[in-house]
Amino acid sequence: MSATIKQLRAFVVVARSRSLAQASAQLHSSQPALSIAIRNLEEATGGPLFSRDGRQLVLTPEGREFLVRAEQLLNSWDQSLDAIQQRFRLERGQLRLAVIPAFALNRVPSLLADFHQKFPQINIVLEDVVMERVVEAVQEGRAELGISFRPDELGGMEFVPFERDRFIAVVPKEHILAEKRQYAGATWPLTLLYR
Repeated sequence: MSATIKQLRAFVVVARSRSLAQASAQLHSSQPALSIAIRNLEEATGGPLFSRDGRQLVLTPEGREFLVRAEQLLNSWDQSLDAIQQRFRLERGQLRLAVIPAFALNRVPSLLADFHQKFPQINIVLEDVVMERVVEAVQEGRAELGISFRPDELGGMEFVPFERDRFIAVVPKEHILAEKRQYAGATWPLTLLYR
C-alpha cells in the first residue's frame, strides 16, 4: 500500500495542530475519516507516527523525521502542480516553432510581439528552416508548431490553413513577362502543422 497526497496533507495538519478535532476542522473532514487516513498512512509507512499524550497527539521520533520529508514532498507536489497549471493557462512555459524563412522574416516578428504582450512568461524558441525541416521538426517533437506550405505527405500531422502567400515575379525589363502587370500565378496556402 502506498501513501496518497491526501494522507500526507492530513498527517502534516494533524502533526502541526496535535489535535484531530482542529485538523478535521482545517481540512473540512470528519474526525473518523481523518483517523482512517492517518491509520492507512501508518500502515503504508510501517509503524506509528503518533502517540497520545493525554488529549494531544505527539509525533513519535519516526513521525518527526517523516514530517520533514512529508512537508518537502507536499511542497514539491504543490510547486509541480502549480507549474503545470501555469503552462496550461499560458502563464509560463516555452513554445517551440519551426517556420519557413520568408514567413519568419516578414510575419513572425509582429505576431511574436503581439503574443508576448498577451503571454509575457512564455518563452518562444524559433527555428527558421526550409519546408522539409519544418515538417521534420514537428514530426520529431523538436517543435510544437510549424508554419510552412502544406506538405504532400502529412505523416500523422494535422494542418490548419493559416493565410495565403502571394509570389511576385521579378524579371528584367526586356523579358516577355515584363509587359504584364499581373501574372496569373498561384497563391500558396501557408499551413500550421502540429502533432
